[in-house]
Amino acid sequence: PEGVSFLNASDSGYLDGNTVVWDLDSLTYAETRQVQFSVIAEQVGTITNANFYATSDQINSSNGPPISVLVTDEMIFLPLSPYLTP
Repeated sequence: PEGVSFLNASDSGYLDGNTVVWDLDSLTYAETRQVQFSVIAEQVGTITNANFYATSDQINSSNGPPISVLVTDEMIFLPLSPYLTP
């Protein structure tokens, strides 16, 4: 979202424009995979990611609800693993 800069992503994820992309192997039915990415806030205030989703060449996209974080002038670590269902 606006107000952040991409730092890195797990599992060979990369930034493509404004999208973090992972090229993952196939998953079996009910198998899950967790990936992570890190950003750094460029401003103090509320930052909202209102448009995140998972997509695949096998099923339709799955969107998640908006996620907001209040950024203060102190350093915080916020692990974020939204749960998406297909």
